[in-house]
Amino acid sequence: MGKKKLLVEGKDDGIVIGTLCKSHKFWVQHKDYRDPQKPREAPFLFECRNKQNIGQLLDELDVEIDEADLEVMGIVVDADNDLESRWASLSARLQKCGYAPLPDVPDAVGTIIQEPDLPKLGIWVMPDNQLGGMLEDFIALLIPDGDTLWPYAQKCVAEIDEAQRPFTSHVAKANIHTWLAWQKTPGRPLGSAINEHYLQADAPHALIFIEWIKRLFNA
Repeated sequence: MGKKKLLVEGKDDGIVIGTLCKSHKFWVQHKDYRDPQKPREAPFLFECRNKQNIGQLLDELDVEIDEADLEVMGIVVDADNDLESRWASLSARLQKCGYAPLPDVPDAVGTIIQEPDLPKLGIWVMPDNQLGGMLEDFIALLIPDGDTLWPYAQKCVAEIDEAQRPFTSHVAKANIHTWLAWQKTPGRPLGSAINEHYLQADAPHALIFIEWIKRLFNA
C-alpha cells in the first residue's frame, strides 16, 4: 500500500485531529502526538505532518505531492478572514501540481478529488468549509449545546477595551481559551479538552469532519 498523509498548518491542528481520531477508534502518526492508549497492533490510518504555517504548507505542496509511493494526501487549512481567497490560493498551487482547478467552493462535508496518475486529494478548510475562521472556531462548535459559560466567555472578551486587546486578530483563540480557563481543570490544551469531554468528539461538526477523514483515507 502507498503512503497516506495529512498536511496541517500547526502543531495544535495535528493534536486536535489526532485526538478526535482516537476518540473514534483509529490512530494518527504524528511527531507531536503520542497516545499511550494505542494498542500495539493497531495500525496508523495516516501520518500527520505539521507545516508550521500556511505559507510553508503552500510552498511545499509540490514536494509533498511528488513523494514516492504517495497514495492519499489530505490538507487542512484555516479559512482565516477570507475563505474565497484561501480556496483560490490552494487551487492555484494544486493546478501547478497537475490537478484540475478546484470547484468554485469547498464541499461542505469536505472536498475529495481524484485525478488519474495523481494521489487522491482531500481538502478541509477550517472551521467548516463554509465560513471564515480557524481551528479555534471549529473547536467552539464542539462545545456542548446549552453551555452557559461559553456565551459569558465571549461577552467578557468582547467587553475588553480595544486599546487593551493586543489579540485583535485572534478573538477566536481568546474566546476558547477563556472558556477553557473556567473548566473543572482550568486551562487544559485543546486535545486534552477533548479527552476530558469538555469538548464533544461526537458533536455534529466533529462527525462531519471524521466522516471526511474516513472517506479520504478509506477507514
